[in-house]
Amino acid sequence: MRKYLPKFSVDAGLNRYHTLFESLRDAVFVIDAGTGRIVDANQKAQDLTGRSLNEIKLLHHTQLHPPEEFEKGGLKCELENAVHNPQTDSVEMHILHRDGRRIAVEMNVNGSINIGGTKLLISVFRREGDYEHPNYTG
Repeated sequence: MRKYLPKFSVDAGLNRYHTLFESLRDAVFVIDAGTGRIVDANQKAQDLTGRSLNEIKLLHHTQLHPPEEFEKGGLKCELENAVHNPQTDSVEMHILHRDGRRIAVEMNVNGSINIGGTKLLISVFRREGDYEHPNYTG
């Protein structure tokens, strides 16, 4: 006979996930690999972009970056490579803040997970030089 976990165990697991996700020092975007849409982001991602979670979830991941970086073609190829080969080297790029500022970042796609038949990519962004500063706290 199969035993089912009580509801509080599932809720506790979700709370642990949410606490871990929000406590990360880097901006994290969870992207639907099939559509390119952002399905979740932590507070650091909201701070980095100057957008609320609801605003971020309306974006395609390419809308995080200045359009001319895609026109060159290089960034598009690097992003596609990172999506198809997770855990490759960091990709240097810019995030476009809501106020128009361009913020230099390093991006890593730290793998993918399948949930309910949907492949999700975990994309981690770090401001360039953040961890080089001796007093960096995130």
